[in-house]
Amino acid sequence: MSKKENIEQTCKRLSLGRTKLGLASDIINDEVNVIPTGCVLIDCDLLQHGGWPCGQMSLIWGQTDVGKSLVTLWTIAKAQETYPDKKAVLIDTEGRTNDLTAKKWMEHHGINLENLIILPSRHLEKILPVMATLARRDDISIIVWDTISDSFSRSMDSNFEAETDKSPGTAAVARKISEAMPYIMEEICANNICFLIVAQNRAKINMSGYGSGGFRPGVPQQIMHEAAVRMYFRKTEDVKESGKKVGWKLYVGVEKGKGYATTGKTTVDSGEGNIVLMFGECKPDNRGAILDDAIRLGIVMAAGSWYSWGDIKLQGRANFRDALTDEQFEQIKEETLKLKEVMPIEVEEEI
Repeated sequence: MSKKENIEQTCKRLSLGRTKLGLASDIINDEVNVIPTGCVLIDCDLLQHGGWPCGQMSLIWGQTDVGKSLVTLWTIAKAQETYPDKKAVLIDTEGRTNDLTAKKWMEHHGINLENLIILPSRHLEKILPVMATLARRDDISIIVWDTISDSFSRSMDSNFEAETDKSPGTAAVARKISEAMPYIMEEICANNICFLIVAQNRAKINMSGYGSGGFRPGVPQQIMHEAAVRMYFRKTEDVKESGKKVGWKLYVGVEKGKGYATTGKTTVDSGEGNIVLMFGECKPDNRGAILDDAIRLGIVMAAGSWYSWGDIKLQGRANFRDALTDEQFEQIKEETLKLKEVMPIEVEEEI
């Protein structure tokens, strides 16, 4: 759930310098509360403390239908597991949770629907006041807004006619978010709530309430600056077996970390990676990710098509992976994480 922070490493990552260690120790807590995703790549490589930081806003953005919402479902399930006495909140602007099939799919991912508050609305007039109220409560562990982009699809002007091409309410929507977000974030920080926002890059939005443009399509500038972690998702390629599509590869890259995630500039990790998602399951291939790291670091020995670890030696990567028990994978994972923590950047790059 939390991880001890090395002050000297944090100073280096945040460019504070060795002479400001005293200052850094005042502003950086010894422990950071997080909510993991359950994905090895995200929790162990991209997020510094093993999960999304609590008391902060994190932003997931990218292409449509690539797996952003799946990551939020994993996170909600982990939030309920980490904080069983607290509730999780899902703001569903796309209306995906309305039918029974979607709710069964959420239960399939380990979500307790009785301990989940679902707000199926895309109207900011309803979302922002309710979200501000929920942020003041001390029995909320996480708030997920999926997606913020759909909140821009309806005008703030009740007299707006759909047949016109230009919505006069877009600027009002951006201003509403800019006005409300500082107050909401103050409560988020005070109650140590994990705040996760999902955005699409398909929408063309007036970002700041005047003029056009912005850093990311579909994301207001206010959110871009408020977010402590900003992560980009996109599909890279299909996964095939015997010529048939069985899944896809999801690229994940960190654009902003603020000490909670790595961008690859001052840390060992590259700040990016790929998650393999299979149709029907849509869960991360954690075993494959652990095995790849273990092979790269020499914990699992690979010679041709033969793989060995300890007394286990088998031919074929799939056979070796499937033969290992959960306990053995945990041992390999622990060895891998320990070695990655102490290994210098130059040595790891050579491997």
